Amino acid sequence: MTEKSSVLLYVDAMFGKLGRFLRILGFDTEIADPKLKDPEILEHILKVNRILITRDHLFYEITQKRLKKENLPEEMVLFLNEEELHQQLHKIFQHIGFKPEKLLWNDLHDLKFQPRCSLCNSELDVVEKKQILEKLSMGTATTFNHFWQCSNLNCNQIYWRGRHWQDIEIILKKVISADDLS
Repeated sequence: MTEKSSVLLYVDAMFGKLGRFLRILGFDTEIADPKLKDPEILEHILKVNRILITRDHLFYEITQKRLKKENLPEEMVLFLNEEELHQQLHKIFQHIGFKPEKLLWNDLHDLKFQPRCSLCNSELDVVEKKQILEKLSMGTATTFNHFWQCSNLNCNQIYWRGRHWQDIEIILKKVISADDLS
């Protein structure tokens, strides 16, 4: 079984939402710049050893041929045509051999993964509310107590365990249910 910390992912620009969700789940995930051409993307993923996730069938085939020519594992590319986020995650987790049960938590204070910044993919640092209080809205400051801040000084995005974490849990449970069916 794969440890997610050893998996480096790269998603086509059309998978921006999926890429941000993978980051929130703690997966090191690059999202393609829409200005990049396929050959540039291919050279990049080969250079940095990332798994390419694409919906572009022609690009998938070209990548497969290149991997075969260079005697690289075909698992370095995944063709994904699923529409629903939980279906996409299910296929990715199967592809990398990851059990999504490892991501479920008992309560929001007991997360089983370290989220990454959904904007820039950097690691997040746990931060005390008093350190960022002036950056929070009054509602957020009075409602929530657990915060992270992006470690990238050019980003510094602040995250908290808000109500959206319930949606994340629901999606993970759908992925696990799909896993049980396969």
